[in-house]
Amino acid sequence: MERTMTIPERVNDYLMRQYAKNNLPADSRKEGRLKVLLYAMESIGDLVLYLPAIRAIADRHNLTVACKNPELLDLIAANIGCSLTLSPNERPGEFDAVVCHQLQQWTPIVRKVIEMKIPIRVGHWWREKYSWLWNRKVGWRRDRHYLFNSNLLAESLGAYPQFPHRLAVLGEPRQEYSVLIQPHSSKDPSKDWNGYLGLLSQLQGAAVAIIGSPSEKVVLTQRFGHLTVTILSPETLQDAINQIATARMLIGNNGALATIADNLGIEAIQIFTRGGAHYIPQYRSLNPLSKTMVEPTVQEILREI
Repeated sequence: MERTMTIPERVNDYLMRQYAKNNLPADSRKEGRLKVLLYAMESIGDLVLYLPAIRAIADRHNLTVACKNPELLDLIAANIGCSLTLSPNERPGEFDAVVCHQLQQWTPIVRKVIEMKIPIRVGHWWREKYSWLWNRKVGWRRDRHYLFNSNLLAESLGAYPQFPHRLAVLGEPRQEYSVLIQPHSSKDPSKDWNGYLGLLSQLQGAAVAIIGSPSEKVVLTQRFGHLTVTILSPETLQDAINQIATARMLIGNNGALATIADNLGIEAIQIFTRGGAHYIPQYRSLNPLSKTMVEPTVQEILREI
């Protein structure tokens, strides 16, 4: 379990606990096919790693997934057969169980769980705050991979994820590139390795392309537009998946695109900065073709290509 709470967190936790009095039923121990509500996170890479657990729950129970991001709902729909919604029916008695990953344990969601009076409440027990809410607690181990920690949620409902669980490829890109390079993370620029310019300077050519989201194109053009290299900005997440699926290799930060490549079985070089190296046990590549490196030199990367 994580650090103890700050004073404001303690106040919030106390108020929510008081609000929950007489509203939280005991674990029903109901068996068979349950009506399950699952709140999905809005981070692409985290969701990709969560998909095997979501698929297992959907196969075992009647699952409804709630997610505020329509594009991520499309990703789930393309890979998992279950009910999807931007806003679930929040009437008491609507669901037998709720599943809440540690990344989704925010006050608005906690309040909804209380108001819906859901009897089976599965959640990661990763911090003191709101730990009282979950009557089927699942631990979060920092020394184990993200997949392991996520799969425990499914297993607590008698659902067992199967591997590998590949993302659906639903189209083909306009042009294929042998090596894709993702040199920037707009969500967390601290992940950016400082060797991308030097690497790209030596890899200019038709077989190499930079890849990033449409919102990152301006930054990528400013940094690398003077090089003879194509900059790709797939319009949708599915377009990005389709593009990565045709590549031989992806080189990038510890982020969504490297996670997608790993899932698709594409060789990836996943670069961590020293400040983010403590995340390696949770996010390291599981593809035997791939490598996880901490602030390598340009020459070390070139040797792997």
